[in-house]
Amino acid sequence: MCNRSCKRETVNAQTALLQVSSEALYSSQLLHNRRLYCIASDGDSRRRRALISLALNQRLREDSPIYSPLASLSLFNLFCGDDDRTADFDTKHVCKRFRNTLLRAKGFLLDGTAISASVLKSHLLKNGTDTITADVLLAPNDKQDVVLMIKLLYAISCLPKYREGDSPSTQSTRRVLCLLGRIYFNLLQPYLNTTLSLNDQLIQLSAAAHLILALYNKDRGEFIPVQLYFDVMSMIKNVYFCVAKAQVDNPEGSFWIILLGTDGLEKVFGMVRTMIGNDSHADQLQLTNRIDGAVQCTKILEEHPEWGGQSRRLKAMPLPSGPEDITSQHDHINPASMSGNLKVNSVILRSCWQRGRQYAEKELRAAKIAPPFQSMECSGDFDILCPFGGNRMVLVDGLSAGEREETDEELGDSAFPTSNDTETVSQAFGEDDNPDLDDLAGETDVAQNDTKSMAWVSLDGGKTSKKVHKASVLRILSSGLSVSDSKDRLRRVRGYSQYDETMDHVAMTVQDPDNPNEVSVEDPALILMRCSGAVFLAIFQVLSIRIDATYVQSLSAKLIHEPNVQFQGQIMTLRPRIGEYQPNVPDWEWDGTYEAKSVFRADGALVELVDPELLQSSTSAGSHTYAFSSSDLRGFAALMFEKHANELRSLPEVDQSATYPYRTEQG
Repeated sequence: MCNRSCKRETVNAQTALLQVSSEALYSSQLLHNRRLYCIASDGDSRRRRALISLALNQRLREDSPIYSPLASLSLFNLFCGDDDRTADFDTKHVCKRFRNTLLRAKGFLLDGTAISASVLKSHLLKNGTDTITADVLLAPNDKQDVVLMIKLLYAISCLPKYREGDSPSTQSTRRVLCLLGRIYFNLLQPYLNTTLSLNDQLIQLSAAAHLILALYNKDRGEFIPVQLYFDVMSMIKNVYFCVAKAQVDNPEGSFWIILLGTDGLEKVFGMVRTMIGNDSHADQLQLTNRIDGAVQCTKILEEHPEWGGQSRRLKAMPLPSGPEDITSQHDHINPASMSGNLKVNSVILRSCWQRGRQYAEKELRAAKIAPPFQSMECSGDFDILCPFGGNRMVLVDGLSAGEREETDEELGDSAFPTSNDTETVSQAFGEDDNPDLDDLAGETDVAQNDTKSMAWVSLDGGKTSKKVHKASVLRILSSGLSVSDSKDRLRRVRGYSQYDETMDHVAMTVQDPDNPNEVSVEDPALILMRCSGAVFLAIFQVLSIRIDATYVQSLSAKLIHEPNVQFQGQIMTLRPRIGEYQPNVPDWEWDGTYEAKSVFRADGALVELVDPELLQSSTSAGSHTYAFSSSDLRGFAALMFEKHANELRSLPEVDQSATYPYRTEQG
């Protein structure tokens, strides 16, 4: 069965197509004692809705041979389709959408802490990542690039815990970033670490599911969109379902989770596009015939993989210690690369699921978040697809309060006019940038004619540096002269590119030699806010600094009031310090949290710098925090109100809470 790719099909048409296809496959494979385990998708919205109606229409029957091992898993969703079929979503597509959420202009929230791309860049730089690499990871033009996705998520998973000398705001942000890194680590390792056993893979997937469940229950749509939550939980659920089925159908066999998803289908289409030479596009009749031949080729290569089914130049290695060593090889891992014990009879599903939950509880407590799993289990109406209880499945039963849908920015579907952004030559070359065979053949001809030629050149002129073929240099340098057109015809005829052309992040700092004072990302600053019809002073943490269309990590204090400067920030929660009042001693302190729904954008003209004292926290032993005095805060508020008396309507607005506007218990 072939489906058109014009994105105009309906959910009903998708459902009917998948239903007929699955029934035909079931009938044809029944004679060979095979069965359809799952139906995979890359995350298309219409196909997702079709899969919901086919793979979530009934609860797993108690007489099913896989009911016993799966029903013993706490907070596990047991809904499936006919013949216990489940929906699956491709791992790489899911992880790419996690990366796209990291890069959204608005940022995201984790345990109430706002994280922007500038904040991520700040922490990557502090961990030793060079500026150009950080810019490439956080501003890729191609949001479908798998290698960049792996590098960014793995870089975040490698962030260490904060150091004692870090600022209080850096420590607070690093706490949640380390927790986020544990999610990415447990999602990437099962598919990229070739030495893991099936038992370890299931444990890490369980840990990822429990961590995402806890954080989505807390932050909802501020953390990730509902479609991404549904897809990643369905993906993990499908792995457990498939392993349970394999234990029944082939107890002595092995199971490769890397074969799940849509990678196999994409390889078949790759064969289809190369079967007729330059005629890579086909109508439906041609495509049907080519798919039949491609499937036959796939069957032959499955029986004889030594005949050419392996990826070229593939030498899969375990994940390295740092993201800089990740290459395109990690996008082409196959069963032959795996060296761990993948026998299904070595796995006890309940043990794997429970150990993953214990790991998640440990990581949540380390991040100062109370694990919610015990209360969810006692309630009885929660599971990984019902994070808010009431047996209401996300997406299936509509959106709950606080949830949100994916935006074009996160899907990577939006297009912008082409730009002239280019990479530096030294960063453009990777481990696999080898010349074509035609270029090497030409080099041989020159050598045979005794003509002196230097086909390999050094990028920095050094004798010991890595040499690159001239053909590769010319290819990289000329890439800026051409831009891939959009694949959408309506956008292509309007001159739009295939990928989002991101803003320039090259500028690191803008300094003034006559004024060494500057404001940096994650520094505290002052602003007036409108709240409940009045104006109050607020202390906020800087999330990003933008000059025109360029984001910078720091800015000279002399330049913050320029008309082309804009700040993004989040209001910090202040509380009175515990202890007796003493004159000339700060009596307010930051408690390490932020006001809910307090992320805002404001012109630099409305912002003032502040230099708070760093004192021992009166509520948290062994930690330091920012401290302020009431007299200083009142003085700042009076001066800023007088300065902006005619601009009060342009001030950002925030809702009143129990802790903002700042006040004592007596009001």
